[in-house]
Amino acid sequence: MPGPKKPLIAPTSGDGVSIVTAVEVPNEATLELPDVDPYRSKRTRRSKAMGETVEEVEYYWTKKGLSQWLSLCPKVAVHLSIDRDYGETTPANARPHKVYIDGFRIDVPKGRTVMVALPIAQALQQMQEEYRTAQSQGIDLYVIDTENAEYGGYETAASAAAG
Repeated sequence: MPGPKKPLIAPTSGDGVSIVTAVEVPNEATLELPDVDPYRSKRTRRSKAMGETVEEVEYYWTKKGLSQWLSLCPKVAVHLSIDRDYGETTPANARPHKVYIDGFRIDVPKGRTVMVALPIAQALQQMQEEYRTAQSQGIDLYVIDTENAEYGGYETAASAAAG
């Protein structure tokens, strides 16, 4: 029988009965990150400079320490669009977006809203700022040079973007 199609309703967490769950989204300006010192590892390097021994303290992340710190960070909602240019049609077949923090990769799913730690959301925002700024100003980051007949045109940096 023709008529409206049955909507796809994704299961939600909670009591299993309600479809909509009220979530209070915190203001990012008021969110505070936990202290990183207990979760970073420390190593001391000694070097000789002009006959004097100098000690330098270096802090670095381990995978376990970074995971623990990110689990304590406040979470914010993030939605990344799927990229149809790469053949992604649904969230199930979409490749996750990779975010790197000090060499450690974190995969963020595309096509649906997910809660991520604030540092990951800030990294995603910083990745998009350069593109959005150029796009909002109408600047072409690359221009096709059609004067070179040997190669049929090639991409060169636009003068507005190169400066």
